[in-house]
Amino acid sequence: MPTAKPANERFDSRVEDIVNVQNALTEIDISHCMDVSLNLEKTGAPMLCVDGKAYVDAEDSHTIIFGSTGSKKTRVMIMPTVRLLALANESMIVVDPKAELYDRTAADLQDRGYEIYAINFRDPSYGNSWNPLHIPYVFYQSGAKDRAYEFVNDIVINIMKDSISTKDPFWDYTAADLLFGLIHQVACFLIAM
Repeated sequence: MPTAKPANERFDSRVEDIVNVQNALTEIDISHCMDVSLNLEKTGAPMLCVDGKAYVDAEDSHTIIFGSTGSKKTRVMIMPTVRLLALANESMIVVDPKAELYDRTAADLQDRGYEIYAINFRDPSYGNSWNPLHIPYVFYQSGAKDRAYEFVNDIVINIMKDSISTKDPFWDYTAADLLFGLIHQVACFLIAM
């Protein structure tokens, strides 16, 4: 049977957790992070900041951040992550529905040599105006109608697959078929013009 530790050797979970996190993560001296000439080898999302050092998960992993509106998710996690990734010259995809990250980081990233592509589905004129139906349109125009149909079908499947009901999938599949038909009809109309 294990004996109890003396009072002066009691386990302090807060200190132990910090030590465990520090041992598992890559240490970066953040006192120089505002220096744009700093080049890091690899980095990731900052998990802990202690005594002028950031501890980051530098492995190829995903990070999910939960927090209510106004809990500073963007300022405390996302902005530093974008900054650290830029210092390491790593590629990144940033989902930014309010365009605040774009407004705050795009100029600095362009100065560092990044090519920035902005895709805005709400206002396509703001951004690079990416059209997912352009590729099947080019296939159709070049005579590769089967490839165009396959590509449109892939788009429809990816749009609809998250919403398919397990109870009665008939209506979901019917909606997918309707979307496929509407896209095909619009394409035929544009080609006929």
